[in-house]
Amino acid sequence: MGNRIYSAGGGSEPPISLAQARAHLSNDEFVRLQNAFGRLKKSQLNLDDFSRHVLGGANVPDDAKKTLFRFFSNGSDGISFDNLICALVGISRSEYAQEQFIENHTEFATWGLRPPLLTIPINDAYINFYEVMSYVTHLSVSEVQDLERVFLRYSTGGVMLVQKEWEAAAAGGCFPQMFTSRLLRVFDDNCDGEVDFREMVCGVSAMCRGPLPSRFTFLASIWDEDGDGHLNETELAKMYEEMKVPPSDRSVAASGHGGKSAAPVDVAQWAITHSNYVKELYTWAQEIGHICFGLRPETPAIELEVVRGFVHRMDRMGASLPTECNILSAVWYREWETRLTRAAAAPPMEKCEQPPPIDNSPLLANVDPFRAAAKLSCISPENACLRRDLTNAEWLAIPRVLWSALVRWHGLMRPSDEIVRRRLPHGRCPPEAVAEYRVVEGGEADDLEMHPVYVRFDRRPRFSTTGSVNGASGGETREPNPWAYAQISRFGRISDLLHYCSKELKVQEQDLRLWLLTSASNASLPSSPSTLSVASAVSSSTSPAAAAAGGGTNTSPAPSLSNGGNNSPSSASPSGAPALLDDPRARVYDVTASGGDGEPIRMLLEQRDRSTGVWPEEARFARSGASIAQSSLRGPAVGLINYGNFCYRNAAVQCLARVEPLTRKLIEKETELKQALARRPSSNRKDYKAALQYIQLVREMRTTGKKNISPVSFNDAIRETRAFDGALQHDCEEFVSFMLQQLHELLKEPPVEQQQPLPSKTSGEKKKEKEEEEDDEDVEDAEAAAKAWRNHIAKDSSLITTLFSGQLRSELVCKECSKRSACFDPFSALPVPIGFENVELFEFVIVLRDGSRPIKHGLRLPRDATTRALADYAHERTGVAASRFRLYRLSHQNKKVFAIVPLSEPLGVATHSTLLYLMEGDDQSISAVHRRMQHNQEPYLLGAASGHLVMLFGVPIMVKSEVAGPVTGRKLYDDVWRQLKRFISTPPPSFASRALDPCEDISAGFPFSLCLVDESLEWCATCPPLRFCRGCALRPDDSSPFPVATSSSSPFATPNGIPPGAILAVDWQPIALYLKYNHSRSEAYSEDPSISAARDAHIRPSSLDNCLRKFAAYETLDDLMQCKRCKKKTKWDKHMDIWKLPRYLIVQLKRFEYIREEGRKAKCKRVIDFPLSSFDASPYVKGGRGETERREEHQVYDCIALANHYGDLDSGHFIAYARSGEEREDGEQGWLLLNDCTVREVSESDIDKKGAYLLFYERRRRHSMVGGGGDSEDDVDEMTETVSHI
Repeated sequence: MGNRIYSAGGGSEPPISLAQARAHLSNDEFVRLQNAFGRLKKSQLNLDDFSRHVLGGANVPDDAKKTLFRFFSNGSDGISFDNLICALVGISRSEYAQEQFIENHTEFATWGLRPPLLTIPINDAYINFYEVMSYVTHLSVSEVQDLERVFLRYSTGGVMLVQKEWEAAAAGGCFPQMFTSRLLRVFDDNCDGEVDFREMVCGVSAMCRGPLPSRFTFLASIWDEDGDGHLNETELAKMYEEMKVPPSDRSVAASGHGGKSAAPVDVAQWAITHSNYVKELYTWAQEIGHICFGLRPETPAIELEVVRGFVHRMDRMGASLPTECNILSAVWYREWETRLTRAAAAPPMEKCEQPPPIDNSPLLANVDPFRAAAKLSCISPENACLRRDLTNAEWLAIPRVLWSALVRWHGLMRPSDEIVRRRLPHGRCPPEAVAEYRVVEGGEADDLEMHPVYVRFDRRPRFSTTGSVNGASGGETREPNPWAYAQISRFGRISDLLHYCSKELKVQEQDLRLWLLTSASNASLPSSPSTLSVASAVSSSTSPAAAAAGGGTNTSPAPSLSNGGNNSPSSASPSGAPALLDDPRARVYDVTASGGDGEPIRMLLEQRDRSTGVWPEEARFARSGASIAQSSLRGPAVGLINYGNFCYRNAAVQCLARVEPLTRKLIEKETELKQALARRPSSNRKDYKAALQYIQLVREMRTTGKKNISPVSFNDAIRETRAFDGALQHDCEEFVSFMLQQLHELLKEPPVEQQQPLPSKTSGEKKKEKEEEEDDEDVEDAEAAAKAWRNHIAKDSSLITTLFSGQLRSELVCKECSKRSACFDPFSALPVPIGFENVELFEFVIVLRDGSRPIKHGLRLPRDATTRALADYAHERTGVAASRFRLYRLSHQNKKVFAIVPLSEPLGVATHSTLLYLMEGDDQSISAVHRRMQHNQEPYLLGAASGHLVMLFGVPIMVKSEVAGPVTGRKLYDDVWRQLKRFISTPPPSFASRALDPCEDISAGFPFSLCLVDESLEWCATCPPLRFCRGCALRPDDSSPFPVATSSSSPFATPNGIPPGAILAVDWQPIALYLKYNHSRSEAYSEDPSISAARDAHIRPSSLDNCLRKFAAYETLDDLMQCKRCKKKTKWDKHMDIWKLPRYLIVQLKRFEYIREEGRKAKCKRVIDFPLSSFDASPYVKGGRGETERREEHQVYDCIALANHYGDLDSGHFIAYARSGEEREDGEQGWLLLNDCTVREVSESDIDKKGAYLLFYERRRRHSMVGGGGDSEDDVDEMTETVSHI
């Protein structure tokens, strides 16, 4: 909806008729206007549309805008296409209509002499880059555009080619690395170590087009290692040696440096008469230019020569070819040769038949049985099904660079004709699936995997996961349906298949899993929990010989693997049950031998429910109680099926189960505990159900032959406690504490009945007694700690307290009188703070006005810091006053200036998706931005407003407007030029790779013009908006560049007549811009050492040591507390010390904390480094019998398990790592990854410490005491005997 315009007189006739308007338009103009109006997809334009699309967003005053709208709409509410045509032609080309309009609206009087242009004429001043490059090279505009498409495939962000990308583009694995690396240096005109597109176009032109001597001149520079434009004696000797030139023919003339060196042109003249030596080098250059860089050969003869030579050379290279190659039909190749040979022999003007698009249909099976039967879409890049009876004479294997070139030149008949196959070492695939590749003389033949395997993905319809797993309310189990298929090499990985699926479904890979199915089971669950190996469940096959003997019916050949199949599945699986492919690193041949003879590998694709975190298949297995088979190598552990949002429980159970004394004694005393509970009142038994179910669960985990179990009874018991809502995600640490408390209540000693119970104390008496203990400063800490510990043991003595209980000392200190008050409390888990750092990393570039190379700096500053902090830092580093700096925010994409940030603005606002530039300037300086004008190739309505596009590039500069003496245009131009000289490329050498243009000569003038523009950077700041002026060029002479203010109210009544908010635009001449302006150099900067220091400090992981020190640090309490010594409420400091450590130390890294500055709770994702073994905790223990004695105890701990959290505050996923108890082949301690039902062996280096949340440490066995007293490790066995008295 637009603004509604009302006309006092209603509708009126248009200024000219539609027929008259049509007579003033050419057919092209009328079609352009039609297309421009049609793109708006509206029948009428409202005022907003008119302002944006007709007036081009120019800053036209509102009154004038509404007047124009009424004129165009004839007083109605909208502008139709017919009215638009009549009005546009009337004001731009009809003198009668112009006179009538100006007579009624005098504010548009200037249009009488200079009406707005309807169509912008083509002007050489606005020619584009392709036209410029075509003008100075031997290439056409279309050829330059073709080169750009190839360049964008390999360039870094579409800007430049660096060494790595250059090797991929130029070599493609098919050329000597020595040659391509030298060629990079020759292409690099400005010697900055990078090849931009301009240099690539010029280099390809010089190497592959133009006179032959010029091509040899270009290639001679390959040996010019010092880049001086000549080849000295050493460089010439190297050239002779590499081209194997005999001494008799080493006759290159030395015309440079007094006869001591040869110019490239001298080498070119020698090469013409000794072409046999340079033939191979010249052939390589032609192949790189045409095949790799995409320059289409000028004639059929050249294409025939280049491609034939390339193919024959690849045949000679053999096994040194890239791993992947394309298959090309020999029928099409012969047809291509025939037609090009005929065309090459034909007269120049005779039109010959061109080669057809590439057609590989002779290689394809007539009917793809799998695709025809399943009618599924392929989600992998490769989907061609080749004939099984193919012979080697029917196809060619060519590198992918040659395939890409042929497709660019001749096209592709159909997408399925692109066939990619993998070259493998001999003997790694079944014989019927491969073809012999190229045999290198004296070497071994390679195999080409002609027939990859098919993988069919099935998906099960969504079902509810919130119902009970024991009843029928959990949702109906439905059979999976075929969804898609993929074709993959046997050496492809499961992660590749997951990538195909995630790309198709547009979900993250971690939310997908694959299950291996058999053709017989259709993913049905087994009726009994019997187990078979996955290899048996999947293939159920024997060798063909065994099948013939009656040992089996499946004759599908198993792959011959040189590694002996050491990664083959080893899990247990019920016959016909799906097996979870939980190792993404596994290769396809690791898990199956089928899929190569038309029968696809069937996989079930599972997607996790993002709202609950539930894996649907795990919920299905939980219903049946069946075990989940897995394909990865398994350790001595069992997985726990997550059929609800129970990952926090599974991780907690897996960690607690690694506390060996607890788990062993619970299993041993299970019967006694049940008998003891049977003697208790039935009303109390339900309080211990969760603990008993935990014991049954860990016993089953230790004794089952399954690889995973479903803890249904355990979770039901947890639900009955009403402590954890099953539908929500909970904290793993809270669940660990809950389970320890449940086990403690089950195992703790009851009061002895024969003892006379002591009279109970009132709460007031207990509080008074505690205050007296805290106030008694004369009591030694050791005595108070021992008393508190005895009281704790007397009330809560159990195996849990023996294993997990430690002691903390909490102290309060009055900030006025230093009165101290301490108390001692037990703990079972030690929560240590990570701490949100209230700092951000700010990276910014300091640009000085002297034209020196900018330098990028880095600072870590508080989040509430202002830009003044950066200016102060720049003052310290450069000596320039802080007030003289201005901070720019630039877009990452188009470098458009968002704003000049005031020095008082918070930095946090200034850094979002922007680049920061701190530029030297002051209040009298003008911002200068780089612009170029470009013809609008898209349909537009009014040429004066939209015929040109303003393109911004580069980094702005600051131009000083107040200099010594009067400001002149010459001084402004000189100031800009001084700062821009470092962007301008040096003059090309004498062997330039392109033609030179007189317009490039900038010695007599400037390659740009300066003009004042408004804040939009598109319109002139001095001309009235209705002129649609893009900017009036300032004269580079001694006259004043700015308008003179005639009164104090004039818009130019500012210092030096600069309009408020005006910006200086640097409009570049097209040829100078495209051929001289170095874009990479304009945005280049040096990095100050502060960058790496700030980055390292910002991303450096914290350590457990830092967390423990933060835990013991003093903090001032917010609330005032009564001090008995001061007799008033005062401020107090509080800190805590570890007084006594338990045998099993649980450390909670407090990732979920309240950010006071922001008033919210959030997750801290900072990485914490912690030791997995030999953690000496003695420095953090303050209790004991003296500092020296305590340190001699060496309280060394080893990590036995850890729980990780991934995600955010409100949602996420818990997993666990645990020691396997077995030593790996490399001598390291083995570890297990326990991710719900997934269990996989990992190395210590594979443990992900980034998400660590709970750390479970076990103290190494010793005979000394912990802290200042307590139980020795041998006391644990004695303590566990107390359970018999329950």
